[in-house]
Amino acid sequence: MDTSFNSPPGQSGLAGIGSALWYWGPVVGYAVLIFTLSSLSGSEMPFSLFPIPYNDKILHALVYGGLALLALRAFRHAAGLIGARYALVLAVVVAALYGMSDELHQVFVPNRHADVWDWVADTAGATLAIWIWKFWWPTRRRLPEPDRPVPGISDPAG
Repeated sequence: MDTSFNSPPGQSGLAGIGSALWYWGPVVGYAVLIFTLSSLSGSEMPFSLFPIPYNDKILHALVYGGLALLALRAFRHAAGLIGARYALVLAVVVAALYGMSDELHQVFVPNRHADVWDWVADTAGATLAIWIWKFWWPTRRRLPEPDRPVPGISDPAG
C-alpha cells in the first residue's frame, strides 16, 4: 500500500499524518475545550467566581491568545511553505474567526448571548500573544545557523 501521498520528501504518508496530528491535534483539542466551556450556561461559568473588573474580557484574551499560539505552532511546522510564511497572520485570523463562531454559538446557549466586545477581546488577545511571541519571547532568539554550502553556488574560498 502506497502511503506517500501529500507527504514531504523523505517522509512516508503515515509519518506525515503523525506530524499533522502532533501539530494540529492540540489546536483542535483546545478549540473543542473552548466550545465545551462556551456551551455552559452563564451561571455555570467558572470565571464568575472572581470579582475582578472585566474578568471575562481578560479571560477571553488569555484563552484566544493560547489558541493563536497553538495555531502559530501548527502553521509554522505543519502547513507547508505558504502556511509557514504567513503563520503569524494566519494564527490571528484563525483565532479571530473561531472567536466569532463561538460568539454566534452562544446565541443558542441558555443564559448566554453573543457579545461583540468578547470577540474584540478574543482578537486582541490573539494579536497580543502573537506579538509577544514575535518580539519579546526570549527563546525566539536563535543562534545563527552555521555556514552551509548552498547547492549550485561554488565556494569562493575553493
